[in-house]
Amino acid sequence: MLTILIGMSASGKDAILRELVANHGFCEIVTTTTRPMRKGEVNGKDYNFISRKEFEKGIAEGRFLEYRSCNTIWNGREDVRYYGTPKMQLNPEQDYVAVVDVQGAKDYVSYFGKYDCFVVRVNASEEVRFKRAKRRGSFDNDDWNCRLAADRLAFAEENTAQTDSFAVNYSVANEGDKTVAEIAERIAIAADTYGRKDHSEIDRNPCQRWGEWREVSHNQLLAELKEDVSVLMNNILEYENLLQNLSKREPYPDFDIEKGLKHIQLF
Repeated sequence: MLTILIGMSASGKDAILRELVANHGFCEIVTTTTRPMRKGEVNGKDYNFISRKEFEKGIAEGRFLEYRSCNTIWNGREDVRYYGTPKMQLNPEQDYVAVVDVQGAKDYVSYFGKYDCFVVRVNASEEVRFKRAKRRGSFDNDDWNCRLAADRLAFAEENTAQTDSFAVNYSVANEGDKTVAEIAERIAIAADTYGRKDHSEIDRNPCQRWGEWREVSHNQLLAELKEDVSVLMNNILEYENLLQNLSKREPYPDFDIEKGLKHIQLF
């Protein structure tokens, strides 16, 4: 199972990732970037740090399963930074974790398969995120403003909405009221449970979606519930009509029409 952490800048994704790796047996997918290395980071562990020229060569050769560029301002100068994940094969017996953006998560799901990916959104208020970013050893105000603008676009509702091919499976709040260890443990348990599901049932029965861990707005939940109830009621009416029609014909030897109708009425 591959757990994918997404969230706005300084929401705490990297800290959660390190906890999952250190204490829950996850293996980190180390992504590649052209951004400057921050204080305390280790090349090959936190990221694979390479030059812009080398990254662009990798793009041309098709070596990345996903990548993105980010326009920013650093030390008063415009800059373009790349982030990406090299193509790879995963061991199905191992749990993995990666930090990417929303589009990267979609590319992961497309590449590895949606039932082998568990997408987790890490949420934190802008105030909390700003304080965390300031504590980093390489804070730049212009760069931070560029990140805020990019986050608002990337996490707009139309970009994170559930589709047939993508969904945020779990959401956690990381405002500082819970420790990183507590949050990581919740994610690890949820990912393990998700990985044990028979996901074929989710496709056949829309109501199975409600067994997944998703924290969304009440309006979105209500809209999805109405949609699921509508589908369920249509199915019930179809079965009821079928049984009524069968009751007018010669019944099957071992098929109890009355029992079938009573079963439907239980809904």
